[in-house]
Amino acid sequence: MGQKILIALDGSEDASKIIKYLSHIIHDDDEITLYSVVPIISAACDMTDPSLTFFFNENKTAFCALEDEKKRLLRKIMEDIRATLHKTGILKETIHLKIETQEKNIAIQILDKAKKGDFQTIIIGKRGLSRIKELIMGSVSHKVVQLARDIAVIVIS
Repeated sequence: MGQKILIALDGSEDASKIIKYLSHIIHDDDEITLYSVVPIISAACDMTDPSLTFFFNENKTAFCALEDEKKRLLRKIMEDIRATLHKTGILKETIHLKIETQEKNIAIQILDKAKKGDFQTIIIGKRGLSRIKELIMGSVSHKVVQLARDIAVIVIS
């Protein structure tokens, strides 16, 4: 059996870069999981605090539909990647799609998924944050690299 590869997507990566890279390293017996963690929005939808702004209350339905729309868009991106990889000779059955709602820090959730799934490699895109934002907030890919133990992490930029 080949290696298990977890590809962490957030919808901002250029899928063609991932496909190009994968086409060079994938073997017929490798197993690929396209994985995405959707930031939790629904918790805010349950808030009924009177201090919420008028704008939020007026647009609550649209705001709360964002999570479902993000999942739908991610599913389409993943299906497109799977179809393209299949055209390069990779069996569709070896490419799995998994979208989860955020339960904890996204980087930690990616690493937990990799550990629980016995993945040997994580591939993640480098998000285009400005230097100031990255300094203050950090990036998911940077945190994954910092916290990863006993697993290869490949950052595609």
